[in-house]
Amino acid sequence: MKKKLIFLILMTYLCSILSGCVKMSNKMTLRLKKGEAFRMQIDGTRSFKGPSNEAIELKSREAFLCNVNDVNNAKDMEIKVTIDAIDVNAEIKGKDYLKKYLSDTGMFLEGDKSIYSKFLGKIFKVKLTENGKVEKVMGIDDIGNAVLKEEEDPKKKELIKDFIKKELSEEVLEEKIQRIIGFYSDKKVDVGEKWDKKNKVLANLPVDVDEKYTLKDRKEGTTDIVVNGEIKKRESAQPVKVDDVEISYEDIKGKEKGTITIGKENKMIKTEELDSEYQGKIKILFKDPSKGAEYIPVSAKEKITVNVLKQ
Repeated sequence: MKKKLIFLILMTYLCSILSGCVKMSNKMTLRLKKGEAFRMQIDGTRSFKGPSNEAIELKSREAFLCNVNDVNNAKDMEIKVTIDAIDVNAEIKGKDYLKKYLSDTGMFLEGDKSIYSKFLGKIFKVKLTENGKVEKVMGIDDIGNAVLKEEEDPKKKELIKDFIKKELSEEVLEEKIQRIIGFYSDKKVDVGEKWDKKNKVLANLPVDVDEKYTLKDRKEGTTDIVVNGEIKKRESAQPVKVDDVEISYEDIKGKEKGTITIGKENKMIKTEELDSEYQGKIKILFKDPSKGAEYIPVSAKEKITVNVLKQ
C-alpha cells in the first residue's frame, strides 16, 4: 500500500512537470538561438484617395540580413541587422491636392532615389524580448553620421537627414519591427484560441489597430495564424502645423485582415501578409478665423508582405 502511494505521488509529480512542458511548448514566444541567420524582405503598398479621385500611391521594398549575436538568460535576443535593399516608388494620380496634407509623402514624390543606395551595407542592432517587444534599436546615429560624411552635396545632405528622420530613426524602425512581430505573446495558445495586441499602422495617417490573433492550425513544421483588426485614430495624435494651417484627422475607422505563418521550433516568421483599409476626414484649420475649418474625406489602403528566408 505504501509503495502504491509513493508510485501515485511520483506519477502525479511527473504529470505536472510534463503538463508544464506542454504549456511552455505552446507559448507564442520567439525562440531564436545565437548564430541563427535569416533575410527578411518587407514589401509595402500604400494608397490614399481624396474626394475627387485624386490619389497618391507608395510602393516600397526593404530587405535586411539578420544575425543573432546573443541570447541572454532572460531570453532577450540581440540581432545584428545589415541593410540589404531599400527602394520606394511614389506616384500621384489626378490632382496633387492631398500631398500637402498627408505626412511625409512629399519626401518620396520629390526626393532623390539615389540616396537609398548610400544606406546599403550599413549595420545597426536590435534587442528583442521573446514576447515580441522591441527593447532597443542601436547604431542608427552611427549610420546617419557615416552616410552624411560620405555625401558632399548640401542638397542631398538635407534629403538624407529627412529620410533618416522619417524612415530610419530609432522610433520609426522600432514601429516597423513592432508592426511585424507584435503578435508574439507569453500566453499558452492552442488551436482555435485568440489573443489581443495593439499595434501602430505604418501609414501616413496617425492610426492604431487593435489586433485579434487566432491560432488557426498547427502543421508539420509550421503554425498558421489569422489576423483581424479594428483600425482607429491614434489617441495620442496631435495636430500638425503646415504653413498657415493646422492639420488633424477625425472619424478614422477601418478593418485589417491577414495571415502569418511561423516556424514550429523557433516561432520565427516565414511569411506574413497584412491588408488594411480605412477612411476618415482631414481637418484643415486655417490661421485666419474668418476661414474657419475645411474637411477633406480621405480613404486609405495598405498591404504589407513579409518573407523570411533562413541563411
